[in-house]
Amino acid sequence: MASVTQFLTERLRLKVNAAKSAVDRSWVRTFLGYTMTAHKQPRLRVAVNSVKRLRSKLRTRLRQDQPWR
Repeated sequence: MASVTQFLTERLRLKVNAAKSAVDRSWVRTFLGYTMTAHKQPRLRVAVNSVKRLRSKLRTRLRQDQPWR
């Protein structure tokens, strides 16, 4: 992490937010609502939190449209 941060700040002149940044396996981290699978051929998949958020939004909107309630 230290070497990557040093490269980004000195060479590319970018700011690194240490609170948001982390170094971990790609299938453990979430980036822009997606994660990767841990296979030989990695694939993108939608993150679990993104799916939960979408389902809760759909649930509330579909319940509002029910005429019998």
